[in-house]
Amino acid sequence: MKEQVDPSLAIPGFQSALDAGALERLPCQLHTHLWRVQDRAGGWRMTYMDVEEGKIRSMFMVIRNGFLDDGSPVFAIGYATTPENQRKGIGKKLARESTEELVGALKAIGTKRFAIEARVHRDNIPSQIIARATLGVEPQPFTDNKAGHDSLLYELVIEQG
Repeated sequence: MKEQVDPSLAIPGFQSALDAGALERLPCQLHTHLWRVQDRAGGWRMTYMDVEEGKIRSMFMVIRNGFLDDGSPVFAIGYATTPENQRKGIGKKLARESTEELVGALKAIGTKRFAIEARVHRDNIPSQIIARATLGVEPQPFTDNKAGHDSLLYELVIEQG
């Protein structure tokens, strides 16, 4: 299990790379208005971005994060919205659309069973709202021993033919 991190810390770096023309944008299949960037941070990471007039409004990151007992992959998600774009539904929309992109991409390569999880600090109510709306599951409490605080785990197991 990877350490819980704050995805909002990545926005400035991605914005700088975007400003410098250093991001290779990949096409999304379902939501073509989104930006998608794949890199090797933490082993493998896919980042979806809502960009308007050259500025990142919201980001949704996916990393591989272990396996279920049967060997099926687990993907951890994290998301952040810039302060000026919070409480406008932008993050929730990006989370839903990015999850649809991820599920579609995994289906296209033949992944039949996998899990998507979000680990959220128990005091982060906006992130809890997004996790519940995106994954449609109730959380399980856990203590993040590295970060030293109580958190919630939202985990959705998907089986597709």
